[in-house]
Amino acid sequence: MAAVREQATIGAVEPEWGQAEDLEEALVRLRKLVEADAVEQARAAAPGMLERWPDDPRVQKWNRVLALPTVRVVPRDPRNTWPEDRKWLRAHQHEYPGCWITVYGGRLVAAGATFQEVLDATRAAVGDCPAVVSYVPRDDE
Repeated sequence: MAAVREQATIGAVEPEWGQAEDLEEALVRLRKLVEADAVEQARAAAPGMLERWPDDPRVQKWNRVLALPTVRVVPRDPRNTWPEDRKWLRAHQHEYPGCWITVYGGRLVAAGATFQEVLDATRAAVGDCPAVVSYVPRDDE
């Protein structure tokens, strides 16, 4: 493994890495870097490959895979009542074996034999609010 890592690392630190290679060779070298756990070097090489082969879907994918993750804060949807819904489910779902149920706002919105029946009733009752739809299995399921 150390030999692979050393070999992969040597190629990655060359200033013009990838410039003299064809696409297939560059992809093999990039994969070897990742396999050798030289992700930072692979991450550094990927944008040059994208610049050279911008239309190749494999190069585009490697750039997405190796890109640093982006983090964004998403405010809590005020219509989200998941904590109350979980509490209701724990206390009452056993009362509806073999049924599909919807819970929203800590209360039962709909119960029925089919998903579609419950979905239609839920949309009529709460619209596009993030309600919890769940199937409650019978004891024999």
